[in-house]
Amino acid sequence: MAAYLRDRAFDLALPLCKRLLNADNLLEQIHRALMWCHYAAGNRAAAVRHYRRCEVILRESLDVEPMTETRALYESILADAEEEGGRFS
Repeated sequence: MAAYLRDRAFDLALPLCKRLLNADNLLEQIHRALMWCHYAAGNRAAAVRHYRRCEVILRESLDVEPMTETRALYESILADAEEEGGRFS
């Protein structure tokens, strides 16, 4: 996974992230990797949607909020969108 992210091979990293999350959807670092892949590939809306999905999974499964690192990534994606005048609904 790290090699795919380093090499910006998001087309390879995305399906790997999805397979890993299908096996264990509580792997928050994989949720972050998936968000990053979507964002870096230019699909901020998918990154935001995935954060919201992650939030629900963690709340329903463990009654916890996303980790600080996950929230920080989400907030940076939103901040970038605001700088460009983008909106998420």
